[in-house]
Amino acid sequence: MDKPPPSPKLQSDRYHESRSGNPIGLRDFGPMPTDYEERRDRLARARLYLVCDRRPADFLRAALTGGVDLVQLRDKTATDDELRAAAETFRSCCDEAGALFLVNDRPDLAVACGADGVHVGQDDEPVEAVRAQVGPELLVGLSTHSPEQLDRALGGEAIAAGARRVVVVRAITDAADPQAAARALRGALDAAWEEVGVGPA
Repeated sequence: MDKPPPSPKLQSDRYHESRSGNPIGLRDFGPMPTDYEERRDRLARARLYLVCDRRPADFLRAALTGGVDLVQLRDKTATDDELRAAAETFRSCCDEAGALFLVNDRPDLAVACGADGVHVGQDDEPVEAVRAQVGPELLVGLSTHSPEQLDRALGGEAIAAGARRVVVVRAITDAADPQAAARALRGALDAAWEEVGVGPA
């Protein structure tokens, strides 16, 4: 399937207001992406992808300060109201950090909370149906667990995560110091890529 056409670029006033003083001292990643092509470009440069359940802002800011540049909210036990409340916190913290924010399994929530994308599994709705719900601007990710599933994903429109990106869960969520854990992982990733001639993302 052809990728959706890019739409006119939009300015995110809320993002620039939140970034005006760089309140938590994070790296300057530039303006947050506001259309599909910008989000794809940011995704291509992302290296440390954190998947976690509902977490307080302090935890998220620590992980983001440590080098996480892509966060997915994944909480199978939360109610819709709890997910919406959590999504607001995740969106705000990711805006401050210049990081991408994805929601697991819920295209409707991704749209409602202004996420950058949604991630679905093999047993969820087909990618084409998800794309119809979220429109042309958002990223759509698909889990793959076999070469056959990967071939189907690459033949369609889903995001294929490259080897330069590492997805982590417990390495950060279970750490006594999530900022230090994220920084150590990010440092190892950056060092590995510098060895093969790829500079910092």
